[in-house]
Amino acid sequence: MKNIYIALFLAIIISIPLQDIYAAYPAETDDNPFSVYFLGVGISGSTFPKNSSTWKNISFSIDPNDHVIGGSFDGMESSIRASLTTNIDRKSNFLLPISYEYMFMRAGELIYYNLTPQINYHGTFNHKIDVQKFSIGLDWQALQTPFKDVKIYLGLDAKAFLITNQEFTRTDVKIQNDSTVQIDKFPYLPKEDAFRFGCEGKIGFRGHLINKFYLNTFIGYEVFNLLGREDKRGQLFTPFSKYEPKEELITAWHYYLSIEYKF
Repeated sequence: MKNIYIALFLAIIISIPLQDIYAAYPAETDDNPFSVYFLGVGISGSTFPKNSSTWKNISFSIDPNDHVIGGSFDGMESSIRASLTTNIDRKSNFLLPISYEYMFMRAGELIYYNLTPQINYHGTFNHKIDVQKFSIGLDWQALQTPFKDVKIYLGLDAKAFLITNQEFTRTDVKIQNDSTVQIDKFPYLPKEDAFRFGCEGKIGFRGHLINKFYLNTFIGYEVFNLLGREDKRGQLFTPFSKYEPKEELITAWHYYLSIEYKF
């Protein structure tokens, strides 16, 4: 998934007409506050730090002092996002972004174990969580680039996260003499839904593409549970809380790419 974001980014950069490079800077705007709006739709991805509870494997640790059942979300988790951004000053140096994002967290593991030379099992774990993100923030368009009408911005967002629809299922496939003879599914009772408050710092750029369409992309570092942690629930994105005495702080790198319409 990460390669898709990189390919889209390079394709858009290459498509910028050469005559726009190092063109004269656009004239300073003089708009009334809350008079310029960008409506955007895009895709994003989040990656969690290695060795965090979210990233670790679902399997039990062999160390009795380290029984951690991770979420197994060790790849890039995809999202779709809609945003509305408006100016809050006459020069449009400061923008107010409001967004809604839906993240699809999906994980799976395959485990093999043999009972006899003739009988073995293929075990699979499937883990699913949906996360809704609500955010409002402040973007500062800090730097005009040598490209025509392309500005680099810094931003800070306040965020709320609704964690829902958790599912965890183990499927055992019994194979005897190279033939499947039995399939058993074991759904587990999921953790209750959760609501957390967090934040995100980001750096990105917004640039004019064609007519009233703009490209907006950023890289951010977000905190999912700065406020509202509940130790009795255990870790935020794991299937069980049996060996989890507290809820640790969960962070992720956040990558975003969108097309915006200015009106």
